[in-house]
Amino acid sequence: MINTNKIPLCIVSGFLGAGKTTFIKKLVREVYAQGKVVVLENEFGKVDLDSDNLSREKILVESIRGGCICCSRLDFLAAGVREIIEKHHPDRIVIEPTGLAKLSDVLEACANHMLKNTVMSATSLR
Repeated sequence: MINTNKIPLCIVSGFLGAGKTTFIKKLVREVYAQGKVVVLENEFGKVDLDSDNLSREKILVESIRGGCICCSRLDFLAAGVREIIEKHHPDRIVIEPTGLAKLSDVLEACANHMLKNTVMSATSLR
């Protein structure tokens, strides 16, 4: 069952190696510590190192692998967000696109008509 309240999205973007995952750990532990947060991790390759890193820190993580959510995996973004809401009932979703992603495309994907009644407008941190 999908929560009838809109879920806030936060997008943490940046280049490869910029510290996105380290920032997300701090954000979830210190800023969003009182709520239930799920991180939607997007890895371009088939190996999902960042998800493993976050999971070891007891942070809930779901992954979309094998391509960028702003282009080749765009169709998986809405499905991934809906699945997170149904499975975890979070207070907030943090999206970490691959370092190759173009932020404007990720924001556009989050504004997708399939999500507009489910999530609040995405905010981005880069």
